Amino acid sequence: MPAAALSLPGNVLGVLAGEALRGAWLALQPIGVVAGGLPIAVYERNRGAAQTVLLVHGLGEHAGRYGAVAEQLNTWGFAVRGFDQYGHGESGGVRGALPSDQRLLDDLADIVDSTRYRMEPGTPLILLGHSMGGLVSFEVARRLDEAGHGIGALFLSAIASPGRVGFDYIPD
Repeated sequence: MPAAALSLPGNVLGVLAGEALRGAWLALQPIGVVAGGLPIAVYERNRGAAQTVLLVHGLGEHAGRYGAVAEQLNTWGFAVRGFDQYGHGESGGVRGALPSDQRLLDDLADIVDSTRYRMEPGTPLILLGHSMGGLVSFEVARRLDEAGHGIGALFLSAIASPGRVGFDYIPD
């Protein structure tokens, strides 16, 4: 589904920019998922909605920061999933270190697969990535598109860039 066909009422970035981002999301218990032998904490709200947003947090954060975002997206009718990336929040892994340069990409690809498995067929998946999570989301979305498994939409907030990001790659 092209991004233009999606309806996102209100100001998501305004919600992201606020510091009151903790909310009911934190009260949820993480759903245990194992990736590469380590637990990955996954959270969800309002499973089964017409569209699903997968939140990908930034460096030094955790999905719990996005409780208010998840709550607002739910009021707009979106199901929301988020997860603590490797070495963040309740997920396993050494804080501040990665075992490989592909770890975050592989984990997000696994989370995308598990999220799609839980969704109704034909339901669009929307990635919303902030900072480092935006960079990881962009690369995973690019790879999925190249493999013929594109996502419904990609929203990036304050995307981190260690250099030039391949924004010349814009699919038709």
